Amino acid sequence: MNRSVYCYRPMELKFNINIFLLIIIFLLISGCGIIRRAAVKQIGDTLSSEKTMAVLSSDNDPDLVWEAMPFALKTMEVMLAQDPLNDNLQLALASGYIQYTYGHLAWKARITEDIDYNKSRHLWNRVYNLSLRGRDYALSELDYRYPDFSKKVRIDTKSTLAKTSKEDVPLLYWAAAGWAGAISANKSDMENMAELPVAVAMMRRVLELDENYRDGAVHEFFIAYETGQPNANNENMKKAEMHFKKVIEYTKGKKAYPYVLFAESVAVKKQDLSLFKKLLNQALAVNVNEVKKWRLVNTIAQEQARWLQGRIPILFLDYKKDEYDR
Repeated sequence: MNRSVYCYRPMELKFNINIFLLIIIFLLISGCGIIRRAAVKQIGDTLSSEKTMAVLSSDNDPDLVWEAMPFALKTMEVMLAQDPLNDNLQLALASGYIQYTYGHLAWKARITEDIDYNKSRHLWNRVYNLSLRGRDYALSELDYRYPDFSKKVRIDTKSTLAKTSKEDVPLLYWAAAGWAGAISANKSDMENMAELPVAVAMMRRVLELDENYRDGAVHEFFIAYETGQPNANNENMKKAEMHFKKVIEYTKGKKAYPYVLFAESVAVKKQDLSLFKKLLNQALAVNVNEVKKWRLVNTIAQEQARWLQGRIPILFLDYKKDEYDR
């Protein structure tokens, strides 16, 4: 697989780090109460800090990140069991599980659908389960801030969300992302499917409170949502285009994923091959090293763009090779 930047993968180093973390966990669960709680909080806060997350997001080797992620997530779960009121860990677990499921598992599920259906179905089941796990970590912290939030938001969505503030945006975003992600991974769960309006309302609340959160990521959600409607029409396409323009504005065109998402969501829906190819070329033209915090997501998005280029004959019904590729 081509990479824009070669990255050495220190597997032995990662193995040693994992052993080190195992030793830490053992010491934490076996130490005396006061020392244990203080150490758990310090290490938990470190693992869930913005600087730690930045190390992952700035990597240019997705495989290296995904191989390390499950152990990191389980480590944080052990930390949380010892320090259950640690809101940083709750948020880190919510975002970590959902990014892992959609950056890695859902991608693997998609590319294996045509060659190994059973494996793909297994992966989609994992996406479903882990998306709900991530959602529930975010909802748990919202329940702490607003007693019975996860129950009330299902019953009286509008008034429950009206009580939330900008400080709650990260939790609202990841709860909604996990909720919607689980629904898309398993449409046979009708009870969960019926709650999609709750997830969408939470995202709309994010849009109201801080539409620039994560550099306009909420707009990416609504590109997919508007075009994913069963009877999506021109009005839905216009809304998706508005959200696309917003996220391009926020990211100054230096993030590849919006181009890939719009190509697959809108260009395919419209059967506009010229637009599709233009958008994928724009995604591939992004310099993955220019914005460090997007290095990982840009690397992944460009992999997806190359994969989609190879699926043009499948995605476009009137595709004629001689006409478009000569």
